[in-house]
Order: sequence, then structure tokens, then C-alpha cells
Amino acid sequence: MKFKGQFENRYNEFWNNQIVLSYKQIKNSYKQPGFFTIDNTIDQANAVHHYCDGVVSILRNLSRQFPFFTDKERVGSYFNQTKEVVISDLNKFKTHIKNPMVLSEIEYTLAVLDTITPQEAIQETDSADEMRNEWEEMMETFDKEHSLGSLFTHSRASAALFDQEEDEEISKFLNS
Repeated sequence: MKFKGQFENRYNEFWNNQIVLSYKQIKNSYKQPGFFTIDNTIDQANAVHHYCDGVVSILRNLSRQFPFFTDKERVGSYFNQTKEVVISDLNKFKTHIKNPMVLSEIEYTLAVLDTITPQEAIQETDSADEMRNEWEEMMETFDKEHSLGSLFTHSRASAALFDQEEDEEISKFLNS
């Protein structure tokens, strides 16, 4: 599938509607005269949270979807440019924001961004056939070791006997 076109437009739309809006709110929060008011601090914290959450979401989705795109150079360039802009923005925010909790979220997001890279290959998972084969092999082994007749002919030990054996094991462990 191609990144250029519908997918790129959807990412740009998300960026413009979510990230740019949060970016503007953050910038306005430290330019307003009431910079140190409680309302402004809460608004700033919410805007930073939405910004961080949105950019991590975009980059993780691009990373996960990367192997499916045929125009890898384009999506790789989009990914790298987005990541560079985000890191620059977050570092700029750190110079203006004083709230330790908000700064902590920015630092955490920067650390998360370090771990996000485009995935080169599709992660393989077990297919249903493989799981079914493993299940059937396990059941065949069980059937060989425990025939249906033997399951019904062996009496079960009483719970009291089991409790007694467990108490003895615990005593041995504690006394050693």
C-alpha cells in the first residue's frame, strides 16, 4: 500500500487537528500575562499531555505500519521529519515550562521517542494452523501417557492427605 495519498493525508489531518492545536495552546500558555495562575497551569498541563500523547501515537502507528508501505522512502522521511520537529518542540517547551510534573511528562516522552523507530519487517505471530498442530501434539502425548481408562480406575487422593504432604514439605523447607 502507498503512504502518499490517503494515509499521508490522514496523518496530516490528525497532526493539524490534534498536535498543532495543542502546540498553540502550549505556546499561548507561557505568553499570557497570567502565566502563573492555576487555570493556566492546568491548561498548560493538559495541552502538553495531548501534544505528547498525540505525537507518540503518530510515531508508533507509523512505525508499526512501516513494513506495509511500498513507498518506504517517503514514509521514512515523513517519520524522521516528524520526530525531529517533535523533539525540537519538546526541548523548546522545557525552556519555558516550570511545572515539574509537566516537565516530567516531556522528559518521559523524549525517552519514549528514542525507542520508536520504523519497523523493517512485519512481526510474525503464530498462525492458527501452527497453534492447532501444537495443541493436537500435546493432546496426543497426554492420551499416550494417560489413557481414558486409567483416569477412571485410579482413585483420587483425599484433600487431607494432600494437605498433610504439603505441611511436611513446608516443615522440611523451614527446618533446612
